[in-house]
Amino acid sequence: MKKHSLKDAFVYGFAAFAMFFGAGNLIFPAGIGAAAGTRWPIALLAVTLGEIVIPLIALVVSGRTGEGFMGVCRPIGKWFYNFVFLFMCLFVVILANLPRTAAVTHEISIAPFFPRFPIWVTVTLYFAVVLFLALDKNNLVDRIGKYMTPILLVLMLIIIVKGFITPIGVAQPTETENVFGSSFIEMYYTGDIYSGLMFSGLIIAAAMSKGYSTEKERSGIMLKAALVAGVAFFVVYGGLLVIGANANGVLGTDMDRTALLVGITEHLLGTAGKLFLAVAVAFACVSTAVSLVSMCGDFFVSLFREKVSYKLVVIVICAVGIVIGSFGVENIINFAAPAFLTVFPAGIVLTIVSLLGKLCPNKGAYKYSVLAALVCGVVDGLSALGVPGVSALTSWLPLASAGFAWVVPSVVFFCVGWLKYKFFPAKG
Repeated sequence: MKKHSLKDAFVYGFAAFAMFFGAGNLIFPAGIGAAAGTRWPIALLAVTLGEIVIPLIALVVSGRTGEGFMGVCRPIGKWFYNFVFLFMCLFVVILANLPRTAAVTHEISIAPFFPRFPIWVTVTLYFAVVLFLALDKNNLVDRIGKYMTPILLVLMLIIIVKGFITPIGVAQPTETENVFGSSFIEMYYTGDIYSGLMFSGLIIAAAMSKGYSTEKERSGIMLKAALVAGVAFFVVYGGLLVIGANANGVLGTDMDRTALLVGITEHLLGTAGKLFLAVAVAFACVSTAVSLVSMCGDFFVSLFREKVSYKLVVIVICAVGIVIGSFGVENIINFAAPAFLTVFPAGIVLTIVSLLGKLCPNKGAYKYSVLAALVCGVVDGLSALGVPGVSALTSWLPLASAGFAWVVPSVVFFCVGWLKYKFFPAKG
């Protein structure tokens, strides 16, 4: 099949953008900007690095292997792939991101218009629709996602342009400590680092079907696609962050993330804009949720070697979503924080050592650095859960106070693994 590099780069780039661009993720940038206030350039740097650069590098390095996430996990072992995928499905998708889509739908699409409408009713109806679509497995949700994501993007661009032409206010100083660290870690909660690692296979399969068969060709087209997606992300997330900073003097810094986004939209576009945002977010969230439920359903059916039915699995997933989604967005984010803190440092290091490619000296450096980050992540996760005494294990490390206790151990064990495998090569 004939390849059209520039055209394909835009097609795959916007496909990557749609894959990362979830309605649930929109609630973070404006809140980060509001919390940063006059220090929004520091927050923008953190968001650019943590939410744009690293996830898109993850997409590129995972895609160039031709095996997706399994390919970047291979130097560590299949057990690591299975562990991370299972952990992500259970604790990040089912217990966090999936119910968050339902809670976001209630708080943006229902509550602003019907403040007394119970969230559990919204969430129950939401998952009834999601369950129906996940079981039906027709193209309805694909059509919804195909049109609703671009509509939501256009609405965000209108908000951003309007927000720059007629700002809501002027950014005010805040008391937020460690703006860079808090902003960077906030972006863990989008889940996009692992989205890049785990879902690159969808894009690379399309690229390979068009003739991008060699690693060099795959790397080239994935890099171009990542650049296209990166520009789009920078405009949307950066724009929302700056608008959030400019709004903190008017809307405050203590609003819930969803209320802040609704407030910004209403200030800039009025009630009509708020209504349009409500409809677009609802459909985009349903589209995202059906994809997540279907993915997890297929994974668990495969994990249990088809001894359980897909229907039973997705029913259980949706039932769990109803329970957790009823707690609201802020509670879900706080509840899920330990899970994100546990696995995301390892995802960052995995992305970096994968990027090194042949420059990574050997398998030991690759493996040990990632596992060191995972151990530090487990400590951070247990500490976030309130387990006594655990934080003392890493609190003495450089950068620990900024939230990056895993950095130095990862570098040290990169060197340890390098030397071990150099002088004492692993057998087999």
